[in-house]
Amino acid sequence: MGMKSKVILVGVHHEMPESCQAVSRVFKETRPDAVCLELCQERYQRLILGETSFPALSRTGVKRVCSRITRVLTDFIRGYKAGTEFQVACSMAKEAGVPVFPVDVSADQIQDKSIKVSQHVRPLLLLLVLFPLLIGLAKLKMFGLHEKVWPFIYPPMPSMELLQVRRDEHMAKKLADLSNDFPCMMAVVGFNHLKGLSHELRERSISVSCVSVDSRYQC
Repeated sequence: MGMKSKVILVGVHHEMPESCQAVSRVFKETRPDAVCLELCQERYQRLILGETSFPALSRTGVKRVCSRITRVLTDFIRGYKAGTEFQVACSMAKEAGVPVFPVDVSADQIQDKSIKVSQHVRPLLLLLVLFPLLIGLAKLKMFGLHEKVWPFIYPPMPSMELLQVRRDEHMAKKLADLSNDFPCMMAVVGFNHLKGLSHELRERSISVSCVSVDSRYQC
């Protein structure tokens, strides 16, 4: 089977301003036929369309409150609002008349029981850690040391790695379906998805090129 299409994966860090610059630069250089985002429909409705009353938000009250507080604290510590790079991609696509597609899947649709437990427990544990350390982290931020401390506070979990694999598979399938109509697509994804997603796409005979804001993570 010949190459069906080309996908330019832009590997971003959701909490780094450099991600917006990378998205803007790649869009201008490649002029894609479509833009795809590592967002499920629910997150796309909230982040891009601002529809906070979307029905899928009806998760458990405790989890929703914890997730919201966690995000606010994370944005404060990082000094940057996560997801801004998606908004930049959508804005540029709108100006160019290019369609935008959310290609991720809601975690609630694919996670098994063990992942659901970790998803509920993790925000609670994170809050218990963050509140006592918030002042200290703010001080570390003043000296530019918060990035070195953050991985110890928010380490990867095996269940989350499994969830990532499943998301890569789902996104690759959606991108492959879209490739029938769009010869060149730009997909904005977290840099940790580059390796798995590029592999899944190549397995589907799709040409892939990568641009990453972090040189440690490539296709």
